[in-house]
Amino acid sequence: MPEPWRILPRMRDTVILGGGVIGAATAYYLSLRGIESTVVERRAVASGASGTAAGLLSAPTPADLRQPWGSLAGQSLALHFDVAAALDGPATYDFEPIDTVLIAVSEPERRELLQVFGEAAWRDAAAISSRCPWLQASAILGGVVRRGSAQLDPARFTQTLLDAARAEVIIATAESIAVASGLVTGVVVAGASHGASTVILAAGPWTAETATLLGVEVPVSPLKGQILRMEVPNAPDGAFSDLAGNYVVRKRNGLIYTGTTEEDVGFDETPTAVVERQILASASALAPIIAGGKVVERTACLRPLSADGTPIIGAVPGVAGAYLATGHGRKGILLSLATGRALAELITDGESEFVDLAPFSLQRFAAEVP
Repeated sequence: MPEPWRILPRMRDTVILGGGVIGAATAYYLSLRGIESTVVERRAVASGASGTAAGLLSAPTPADLRQPWGSLAGQSLALHFDVAAALDGPATYDFEPIDTVLIAVSEPERRELLQVFGEAAWRDAAAISSRCPWLQASAILGGVVRRGSAQLDPARFTQTLLDAARAEVIIATAESIAVASGLVTGVVVAGASHGASTVILAAGPWTAETATLLGVEVPVSPLKGQILRMEVPNAPDGAFSDLAGNYVVRKRNGLIYTGTTEEDVGFDETPTAVVERQILASASALAPIIAGGKVVERTACLRPLSADGTPIIGAVPGVAGAYLATGHGRKGILLSLATGRALAELITDGESEFVDLAPFSLQRFAAEVP
C-alpha cells in the first residue's frame, strides 16, 4: 500500500501556492481563459487573513487614487460588482452594496477630509449621525459619505472563486520548485514530484519564505490585525470608519465587526485581551451602543505588507513561468479581483492590458540597491 503522503491527485500544469483570496482570484480569472489550476495550501482555504477580514470594500478616496495602487483599487471595486452579478454574490457570499461614512474627530482630520474630498462633500456631525445612526454626534466633527462601497463574507468569497474556477485544492506544503535552464519545470508537494510550467506564489505573508524555494528575496512581512465579532442588541445597519483605519460594520448575518490594529509582531496570530479592551473603548466612544454588546469571537490575522506598502504583482525576474502576487496589506480583499485578472492576462498574453503592472514589479526593489 502506498505511503499516505504519496496519495495525491495528479496536479495540473499551473500551480498556485496559497489558498487565500489572491490565489483564488487568480485561479478564477485563469479559468476564464481556459486554464485549470491546482491550488496548494498548507492549512485550509482562507485560513489566514482571507478568512478573518471584515470584508469591507470601501470606495477609494481621491487620495487613494493618487497612490501606486489607486487605479488597481478603483478597477477592482468595479470587478467586485461584476463578479457578484456573475456568481450570485448576495446568495453565495453575502455581497451587499453599501455606503460607508468616513468621519473626522479632530480639527486636523476635518481639514484632511476637506482637502481630499472638497467642501461640497463635507457633512456636519448632525447630518452624519443622522445618516449613520451608529454615531454619537457629540463625538465627531462630521464626515463624508463614500458611496459605491460594498461588503462581503471573505471566506465564502474565496471559496466561491475556487469553486467557479473548478480549481483542484491540495492541503499540503510545497517543499521545492524545480527550475531548469531558467524555466519552471515542476514542484515537490508532500514528498511527491509534479510537472508544472507555471507557478504562482500567492502565500500572503508567507510568500517571502516560499520565494526562497526560487532563491528570490521578496520584501514582504506580516502585519497583524485584530477584529472583534459582536452581538449588539438593536444595532443599526451601515458602516463607518475613521482616518486611523478603525471601523464598525454590521454584517448580513447580524454580527457587528469592529477593529482593527496594525501590529508588527512577526507571525503571532493570537488575539489578546489588551487589544480587545482597546478596540471596545475606541468603538464605544464613537458609537455608545457598542458598550452594550457582547463579544462572541476575537480574531487575529496576518496581512502581507510589502516594504513600500505597494503590492508585488508580476513575473519573478530570471525564472520563466514563476509569478508573484502578494503584499496587499489591509486591502487584499478589495484588490484581489484586479490582481487576479491582471496576472491571468500576464500569464496567458505576456502582458496585462487591464492594469499597468510596472509599478508592482519586484524589480522596483532591486533599483533601490546601490
